[in-house]
Amino acid sequence: MRHPIESVLREIDALPEATGTVSIKVPDKLSLRGNSVPRDIALSILVDRLLTKGYEPDGFEAIEDALIYRCKPATAG
Repeated sequence: MRHPIESVLREIDALPEATGTVSIKVPDKLSLRGNSVPRDIALSILVDRLLTKGYEPDGFEAIEDALIYRCKPATAG
């Protein structure tokens, strides 16, 4: 089963101001508007939204059927 990337984007949109570390669960299989999306494209979309919110990835942990991404406030430069 594919998980809609739109729901992960809503989670990112709901994050507080980037003042601390947060974690986001990203399922292995994602879809966009009902169509399968390659993982690299999906991650590019998600990281772009994270950067817009002031966060950047800071590692991940693999769990069954997903990755838990740690995100920290983005550093300039």
